Parts: sequence; structure tokens; C-alpha cells
Amino acid sequence: MGRVAVMRRYLMMPHTHYETDLLFRLGKYAPTANVDPVENFLTEAFAFVLQQFAEVRAPFLREFCGVGDGFRECAVETQRGLPNGSIIDIVLRRDDLILYVENKVWSDLNVYVSEGGLFVNQVEHYVASVPLSKTVPVMFKLITSRPVYGLRKQTRGRLVFDPIHDHIRWAQVYKMLLAKRASCQEPARFCVEALLTFLEEHDMAPFEGIGKNINEMALIYESIRPVSEKLKTKLTKLFRAFLEEVMREANIKAYQYKPSVESMTAHIRLGKSKVWLSIDFGSKSFLRLRFGVWAETRRLVDEESLKKVVSERGYSQDGWKNYVKAMHLPQEQGEEGGQHQIVQAAEFLKCELAAWEPLLRG
Repeated sequence: MGRVAVMRRYLMMPHTHYETDLLFRLGKYAPTANVDPVENFLTEAFAFVLQQFAEVRAPFLREFCGVGDGFRECAVETQRGLPNGSIIDIVLRRDDLILYVENKVWSDLNVYVSEGGLFVNQVEHYVASVPLSKTVPVMFKLITSRPVYGLRKQTRGRLVFDPIHDHIRWAQVYKMLLAKRASCQEPARFCVEALLTFLEEHDMAPFEGIGKNINEMALIYESIRPVSEKLKTKLTKLFRAFLEEVMREANIKAYQYKPSVESMTAHIRLGKSKVWLSIDFGSKSFLRLRFGVWAETRRLVDEESLKKVVSERGYSQDGWKNYVKAMHLPQEQGEEGGQHQIVQAAEFLKCELAAWEPLLRG
């Protein structure tokens, strides 16, 4: 059976619990306009691999926890609540071990105020609050992408957190996964390779020095940067000229044309608020126009009327809560094609202004 067939068969198996369903795990943390959930995504993917594949779990437990018999059955849960209300990333349970794991990618350790009024970091807070067991050892591990300073040894009953042994870097996990990749069978090997790629793409693989290849990249960048800046200047001028023609066609005056890293924008005053028309640089859907109304507008107009316009005209809110509607121009060339683009953009602008004008001039 081929690799794709093995993975398809595995991923489509009926599962009785979400902890054994990879797609369910990862689907809980879809990126949004405001959130890039790398940390949660990595937590779920790694927990899945630990749960499902003993050939990965065994070396992890042996190398980082000093625990043998990694092929023994276990349950791996994520985002579990602690008695003090905190949420810990991973809990691995066996009949002879409870392992708590906190994962940090680029974020720093959280800081809490203890019952005594002292400031404590996330490790100290968790060590003081994770449930202990009278029958089996309890361990706490911190896995981070970058160095963490100021960690101190913590002891609570049989639970001991020693930074020397219990603070793990993702680069160390990467090396462990890399060493086991060749001996893994499908679908474990597929998942291990996906994790390795993920760690590489997010700069969590071991640092390999700034060698000749990096220096060559830097030299290439220095050589193309002037050309890149010239191209950006040309695009900025071209897109501003286009927006100026759109304003002329629509008989609208823009009080400001403002370039940014991602777009060229024409700002327009409309009654009590301001609106804009922008064109994006190099987006996947090239020549995307966006008409926007500032978020502050909702404090200036009737709420029901605002909801009606937003709903009927098909607006959404961006990461800054502005009201935005987009259209895509056809890619055309020549004077006739250019004029067609200008007319379409002007009609789009006039229609949206007409929809908002009664609210903003009222």
C-alpha cells in the first residue's frame, strides 16, 4: 500500500475520542486575522504523535524524562485545566507516570501573583498547582523555542523541576525526531517528517551557524535591494496614478494618498467620518480593491442602520474592526483595458459611498 493510501486510511479511521483524531486537534486552532496559533498548533500536533506512535513516545520519555518502557499504553490530553484555573498544554498519563508539559514558542513565560503577593513565573505557578499523586511519580517539563533565563529549581513533595534537566529546547526534540525518522513506519514517519518541517519553517531546528550559504544569501540580498526598492517605487507611483484616475472618474476628491508596505490608499472625507479606497501590492488575488470605513464610525451613527448597511452590502471587519468590502479587477492591458479598470473601480467606489452617505451625512 502506498504512502498516501496509508495516510488516507489512517486519517479516515473512525475514532472514538478527539484526542486520537489529528484533523480534529489541528482544526481547533485555525488562523484568523488576529491570531497565528503556532504554539497551539504545535502542541496539538506533538501531543497527537506522542499519543499515537510509541516509536516516538519511547525515545522522548527515555531521553527527556529518564523513563523506560515507552511502549506502554498512555493517554495524552491537551489544554487541561488546573485547580487554580490555569491551563497547561499537555498531560501524559500512564499507570506509572503523570507528565505535565508546557510549550512556549515565541511567547515569554506568563507572570502571576502568588497567594503571598509575590510575582512568580509560569513554571513556579504550575509546579505549585499541578495535582500530585500518592501512587505514581509526577513530572513537569518546559519546552521552549528559545533560551529562558531566571529559571530556578522548584520542589513540591515528590515533584521536582530542575532547569538543567526539565527545561527542554525544541531544537533538542528536533534532533530526537530526526534520529528516529528513518526507523519509523508509516504513518508515524509521515507525521514525524511533518513535525520536522514545521520546526524548520518556524526556526526551531538547531542553530547551525552563519556559514558560507548564509553569507551568500546576504550578498544576494544586498545586490537586489536597490532593484527591489526601485520596483516598489514604480508600483507605488503606478497604483497612485490609478487611484487618482478612479477619483477623477467618480468625481470624488481624496484628501490624502498614503502608501504602506502592503497597499496604496486614497483617503476620503464623508460627513462625520472618513472612508478609504485601497489597492493591494502583490496580493494572491492581484488588483484587489478594498473600500473601508473606520471602526470609530459605529460611535457616530445609529447602530441598527449601521448593521443594516453592513449586512446588506456584504461587509466584514478586519483586524482593527474597520468595515471592509473588496472587489477584484480583471487584469487588462492597453489603454482600453486600463480605462475599463478605472470605470469598474469608480462604479464600485460610487456605489459604496452612496450606501454609506445617508448614515455619515445624517
